[in-house]
Amino acid sequence: MKFRMVGWILLSISIPIFISVGVSTARQGFSVSGFRLHQQIEEGHQIFQNRCAGCHVVDTDDRRQLKGPSLEKIGEIAASRRPPMAALSYILESVVKPDAYIVPGYSNEMPQSAAGGITKEQLRSLIAFLGSRGADVDVKTLTSLDMPDPLREKPPAGLIRLSKLENGLTLFDGKAKCATCHGLIKDDNNELNLIAPNLSDAGDVPREQLIQKLRDPTKHLVRGYETSVILLADGRSKVGRILRKDSKRLWLATIASDGHVQVEMVPMEAIEPDSEKPSIIQQSQSIMPNYSSFLSTEEIEAIAEFLSALHST
Repeated sequence: MKFRMVGWILLSISIPIFISVGVSTARQGFSVSGFRLHQQIEEGHQIFQNRCAGCHVVDTDDRRQLKGPSLEKIGEIAASRRPPMAALSYILESVVKPDAYIVPGYSNEMPQSAAGGITKEQLRSLIAFLGSRGADVDVKTLTSLDMPDPLREKPPAGLIRLSKLENGLTLFDGKAKCATCHGLIKDDNNELNLIAPNLSDAGDVPREQLIQKLRDPTKHLVRGYETSVILLADGRSKVGRILRKDSKRLWLATIASDGHVQVEMVPMEAIEPDSEKPSIIQQSQSIMPNYSSFLSTEEIEAIAEFLSALHST
């Protein structure tokens, strides 16, 4: 009997407490969706601190002048940026496509991969946090936002350029065979200077011009490096760059079968006498290949990137 009495007392105490808590929660306006929104805003705040706080402020009392515009009331003013785009939609676009709208007075410096490396739900939390700056977040609107697929985090620009430089050097020495004719070190005794221009200061030329030279070398043929065809009296011919010529002989820079540059002296008497056609024919066509015929656009740009890093000292 005593045991039952205790059990009744415990039950009678616990029921009012449970009911009291339920009433209190209802009065405060808490709900499952409201609690989840609170969690999202907190998570979004942490994401902001880790990824965005270096360029933007969100606190009213933070008066630092950073590279990006202040976001302390972005939830309030976002709807006026690109009407009729809703506030949360604008905020989402600003994160995933930062160049879609540039705030007056600021430049387009926000990285295109700003949302890289975070999940769709993390991105939604970030939008919730930013949307709460100066305004209330509508849960239904937030939930209905179409989050893009996660972006892969892009490596820093310095690493991208280093990768291009390494790829460009590999192509220069290998597939493109540029190193067969062009030297990269400023050296007057380099035999390659006899057959093609030295590229030790190629970086002094604008990158776009380097790309054009690779795509159409004949159009950008360097004066003094024209190739000539020498017709010999015995019916053979030689092809190379004429280095020097006098009344008795000429000196011709050619590429030997082993890939090395060699200088040949050709006696004038060995050259077919001029008759109806010239025996020394200067070519208007560059011996440098048209790289666009066997290299991709990315490969040509990689070689240009490598060359643009070369500067004589």
